[in-house]
Amino acid sequence: MKEIRGNKIIEISEIDISCYKKAILDLGTGDGRFVFENAKKNPDTLYVGVDPSQKQLEIYSKKAVKNRKNNARFILGSIEMLPDELNGKFDEVFITLPWGTLLKTLVNPTQENVEKIKYLFKPNSADTLLQIIFGYAPDLEPSETIRLNMPGINEFYIKENIIPSFFKVGFECLEVHKMDKNDLTNIETTWGKRLRFGEDRTFYRLRFSL
Repeated sequence: MKEIRGNKIIEISEIDISCYKKAILDLGTGDGRFVFENAKKNPDTLYVGVDPSQKQLEIYSKKAVKNRKNNARFILGSIEMLPDELNGKFDEVFITLPWGTLLKTLVNPTQENVEKIKYLFKPNSADTLLQIIFGYAPDLEPSETIRLNMPGINEFYIKENIIPSFFKVGFECLEVHKMDKNDLTNIETTWGKRLRFGEDRTFYRLRFSL
């Protein structure tokens, strides 16, 4: 498993979660802002960000190293290539404003990919949470929507096509919440802060437990 520390790639065999009260994974973390900012606020919680872009991960990994935030970790990976060493480590998993393949995986979920997400959780955790915040607008991103072959998204589609795929592997849906860009105010991601000042669009927050 490859970890980004500052601007270096370090090969590690595992992530030790034993000294933390809770472990949280941010899948598709981008530059890792979510991981770094939350690690500062909650020193007894381990935050791990996963993204396929080393260059992106370096941005907040450098800040974490500089500020000695050992509870902020950054791992190279994607939904297609999740390191096995991450399985069974986490109480909570966040997927916030995904794009590209990760977004397509969530909108058109296969059992294989949903199971990959399930395996990330601690097997006997009493308080699990999977939170997904996503949204896209074909009129604002027409070329990418066509490239990914994305369907129109609404609450009916979510309840008929997305939630059942998670239910089949053991997830219970706790919430489907419709959002707009003003609801992104407290989301600690760089992309979320940019979208707050863009065109109006609809987002959805899904919460599941195991």
